[in-house]
Amino acid sequence: LYCIQQLCLLPTFRPCRINQTIFQKANGINQILAFIRRSNKDRLLQAKAITTIAYVIFDHKENKEILTTVEVKQLFIRIASLLNAADENIRIEAGAGLVTFICNDINYYTLCSEELSLDPEHFQELLTSENIPVRCNAAFQVMIIVIRLINDRTAAEWIGRALMILFRVISNKRIDDEEKILPTDIIGRLAHIPTGFGLHKHSGVCEAIIASDGLEHLISLLNSLNILLHGNAAVTIDCLVQHSSEGQRRLLKQCRIHTHYLNVLQMYTCRPSALRTRIDELYSSIHNEQVYFPPIRTTRQRRSVPTT
Repeated sequence: LYCIQQLCLLPTFRPCRINQTIFQKANGINQILAFIRRSNKDRLLQAKAITTIAYVIFDHKENKEILTTVEVKQLFIRIASLLNAADENIRIEAGAGLVTFICNDINYYTLCSEELSLDPEHFQELLTSENIPVRCNAAFQVMIIVIRLINDRTAAEWIGRALMILFRVISNKRIDDEEKILPTDIIGRLAHIPTGFGLHKHSGVCEAIIASDGLEHLISLLNSLNILLHGNAAVTIDCLVQHSSEGQRRLLKQCRIHTHYLNVLQMYTCRPSALRTRIDELYSSIHNEQVYFPPIRTTRQRRSVPTT
């Protein structure tokens, strides 16, 4: 199931429509739905299967049309039950499926609100978990839910708290680089949230991350020897500063000091963009030094003296 998830939804929640289509044509969606109905005894496996469905249909029109309204409601009823499990791993996996559905389509949010009541307080215990992946996933889930549901002031408090959880993990030198991959990816997902994503308009999620020095924490990860971490960091930075002139200015300033950052960014920011153009220009100006030639001496022509 995890393999299917990773093939269908790439880092920072970028859908791979080719893989999603292949999976659908192989009747994969119906097989997983049948599997969910048979897996009542293993609640963690059931939660993972529901999350897999959410990944397979993410931003894929044809795949979403396969699910009927009744089937979606049944999935949300199962999620509501799983969110009350004693095991935090089951709760966090059920929450992953829930917020992926919510991010996917506003209509799913409407169906979801009919079947269960969403309260960020439900994630209070998960936000203080000793398990880093649980803590980081809870931070992401809280932010998506409060952006959808809660008024500006209360939402800002929850979002600030959740962001600090992610920043503390990626900036802590005592935490292994492998465990920093998830929070880095989560920040990239958040960078995709547009202005007015929820019922209450919350603008500037990217600006909030940049203003709270989140960008600097991410830039420092470009030094990591872990390929997945510095690759994820580069992709996340690209998402974060794509439409922020202040973010681009701060990024390029660091690149002038640490020129090896440019190599990593060029490798992972492939799509044409204003940022990619500025990175290429900076790279050229640093590595292709201009050659200055001495000025050419002009020979003074002798005046011809008329002979008498």
